[in-house]
Amino acid sequence: MGKARVKERQLTKREEVKALLTYPALYGLAGAVPTSGRPSAYPRDLLIAVAALARVYGSQNAALTELRGGLWPKVCKWYRAAVGSDVSLPSVPPTARVMDRLLQSLATPEASQELRTAFMNTSLQVATGFGLFTDGEPDYAHPDKHHLLLGDGTFYRTYSEVRRECVNPDEDEKVYRYFNTRAKVRPPRFQTKSTDASQDGKSSRGINHVTVSTKIGARSLVLAVDQSMGGEVNEALTLLAEVRRALGTRAHIVVWDRAISGKKIGHLLRDHGLLVINKDVARPGNKSGATKDDKSDATRLVSADKAREMYYKGMLPVGISVYPRTGGRAEVVLSKHVEFGPVPGTDCWHDLHVDDGGLWDTIQIPDVPGLFKFRQVKPITSRRLNRGTAWALETRWRLECGSHGRCHEFTTVWDPLEEAPQRKHDKAIAALRPVPRSLERFAEVHGDRNSTESLHAWFKARTGTTANRGRATRLDGDAQLIEHLWACLLRNAISYYRITRQI
Repeated sequence: MGKARVKERQLTKREEVKALLTYPALYGLAGAVPTSGRPSAYPRDLLIAVAALARVYGSQNAALTELRGGLWPKVCKWYRAAVGSDVSLPSVPPTARVMDRLLQSLATPEASQELRTAFMNTSLQVATGFGLFTDGEPDYAHPDKHHLLLGDGTFYRTYSEVRRECVNPDEDEKVYRYFNTRAKVRPPRFQTKSTDASQDGKSSRGINHVTVSTKIGARSLVLAVDQSMGGEVNEALTLLAEVRRALGTRAHIVVWDRAISGKKIGHLLRDHGLLVINKDVARPGNKSGATKDDKSDATRLVSADKAREMYYKGMLPVGISVYPRTGGRAEVVLSKHVEFGPVPGTDCWHDLHVDDGGLWDTIQIPDVPGLFKFRQVKPITSRRLNRGTAWALETRWRLECGSHGRCHEFTTVWDPLEEAPQRKHDKAIAALRPVPRSLERFAEVHGDRNSTESLHAWFKARTGTTANRGRATRLDGDAQLIEHLWACLLRNAISYYRITRQI
């Protein structure tokens, strides 16, 4: 039996405050805070720390109440120790008005971009300080998680449940009717900025906050954040490009959900040398399990239970993939597939097919329609090729040839194009994955995607102190992004604190 997982000790709120004040990267953000008018009595980096304390106590008001109740002297002590100077500080914490002015100054496109860039650069310094993203070329068939970028998006629900309807859509000056509001004199608190979730086939209300992170051992470290107002993939590509430019060629692999698929996978490899490791989008099917685009009886007539039975016997039809789960029944997927053809460089007959990113030798069974997978071609090594203005992927494969007692080795090269490939063999090359889901090493890397889901659950748990947790704390959408950044800063500080103090 495996060892039981020891439950991690929860940090106290005072420890989280100390973690924030002793986090070195905090002090690299002050230069991104705009200055105007009369100088503040509070150092800019200290104001950032106070702003982030709202995510310790659930709200800005709760954090300021704690500071006034006796926490402020401790904060000043930890701040002075961190900056290495007995700097003069006010005897009382800043007011809510001071903190609101800070947020207002940062919630502009220019200031927000500068702050988020500073956050990315300081976070990358922390990551490289712990030995991540070192120099060296990757072997994509055996990914090194020290060069890993994780990404996902999460919605914060709208600030309020107020909705509106335009009563004169054909006129220039719009008039709206509001619902779910008790406002009689003041305008209803309606959040005007919101993500069009329908572009991702979702019905979520609010703003999608996209986060790129990595891992230091078991700890998450956020690297870059932004908001997506439409399809998540667009912001994902932008953030990954920014991180890639900052790291150079030291970033190797990306783990994202199916938001990144098809040509976008090729784009990240071609333009940035980044390999995406994720689950492929399944083929569409109807309620009976039959696919809409496959005329093979081998897939149309196989039930999920039959597929599981065939999997454990080691013989599945092309177009069906089965993946065991640690708990519950194995997952059955109607997988995309395309013919690869014979083994290159040999007259030994094999009929290879790409199925769900893996390369398989197939056979026909007498009196049974369709083709069946019976032996996987294994990726040995996979490296990126620098074409000068683009990247390509060269992968070395090995096929054990049981009938002859021989072993075939051959190489494929994928040069991703801007347009989808048209020829069957080019489609097969583009569909190949050096880390297909059918190999154990896929789960070893892709399993870290669970940490992004835990990270987003943590963010929402730190938003609010009531049943409204997970809802935006500000009506203004630009301010919501800054509040999300404070949550990311706190999470990084806690990770740094736990690692350096071995908690």
